Amino acid sequence: MNLYYISSSSLPSRAANSIHTINMCKAFKKYKLDISLFLTETKKNSKQIKDLKKNKIKIKSLISPTKRGVELLNCLISISIYFCDKFMNNKPDIVISRNIFGAYFFHFFTKTKIIYETHIPELGIRGKIQKTLFKDSSLKKIVISESLLREIYKHHKIALNNKIKKSVIILHDGAFNLFSNKVPKKYKLSFEKIKKNLSTNKNKVSLVGYFGHLHKGRGIELILELAQLRPNFTFLVFGGAESDIEKFKKICTPKNIYIMGFYEHEMVRYFMTKMDVLLMPYQKKVFLKKNQISTEKWMSPLKLFEYMSSKKPIISSNIKVLKEVLENKKNSLLVESDNKFEWVKSIDLLIKNKKLSKKLAFNAYTSFKNNYTWDIRAKKILEFVNVK
Repeated sequence: MNLYYISSSSLPSRAANSIHTINMCKAFKKYKLDISLFLTETKKNSKQIKDLKKNKIKIKSLISPTKRGVELLNCLISISIYFCDKFMNNKPDIVISRNIFGAYFFHFFTKTKIIYETHIPELGIRGKIQKTLFKDSSLKKIVISESLLREIYKHHKIALNNKIKKSVIILHDGAFNLFSNKVPKKYKLSFEKIKKNLSTNKNKVSLVGYFGHLHKGRGIELILELAQLRPNFTFLVFGGAESDIEKFKKICTPKNIYIMGFYEHEMVRYFMTKMDVLLMPYQKKVFLKKNQISTEKWMSPLKLFEYMSSKKPIISSNIKVLKEVLENKKNSLLVESDNKFEWVKSIDLLIKNKKLSKKLAFNAYTSFKNNYTWDIRAKKILEFVNVK
């Protein structure tokens, strides 16, 4: 069975949408689909591309040094290849598109099963296209949270009815299960090296971890304050773009906080399992990279599900959309985003109360394993479009 996956992503990239694309394609491959992936390569044959090819995913890429204006070109390439494949009697059985132009063209100009996935309410000409797609109950659509679904219909002033609701499925983001495979030795060695370089390593200290981007609204400034309030704990911050990493390294920080920088994605996920507490300190406004769009109303962060998969306790900001997955004192502790004393109190509680810590971690992991793996997500999509 042939699948076209039309992405809006560029590779190589540290962005969540690129990681989402890679992992969804790997998950679909487990269902024995023949996958053609359409995306942009800003650097030929990157490690991420090689990994996809290793998983026998066919890469139909546009080579471009820039990310601007390539989404429409990728759509046109996918349409061209579609008609060639159709002529060769090898056209796709299903098309999944995170590329809004691809969703529009395949839905209105082919008879192939098509599903459109979006993680954001669109603006401008893209907004007009998105409104058309969401008003059409014959097109199947994926959104990443209930809040996003409501926001899109409110944003485009579309009246919800049962017919339209049935055309949309809500699927949060996900993660792969770390504990289903043996941990590579190099991951263990890398973490041992990190521990040796900690100035606090002479004492047995608790490790408080943050993993993810460092731009506006992610709560890095709050973590700096927490480190000052708890000098007996070690705070490790992993991830971020190079410009953000350098920015925070230059800030005068307490000796017990370390801006670790970028490590490969799967290695970082192993590092999560070595923390005592994981922090998700989203602020009242959570911005994407260019600080133009805030996503706190509808987001479904990859980090959330990776945290849940780590079997470690989570402290998260008490944001409405996150409560679609998290429940205070059941699978996490939820704290008001700007109350640093409540954050410190919660960290203290989890470090001291091992029973509570294990309970929250177990419940989060169980919920993840039963609901939020990439494999489960792929299966639900295939069922939604009646592919067996």
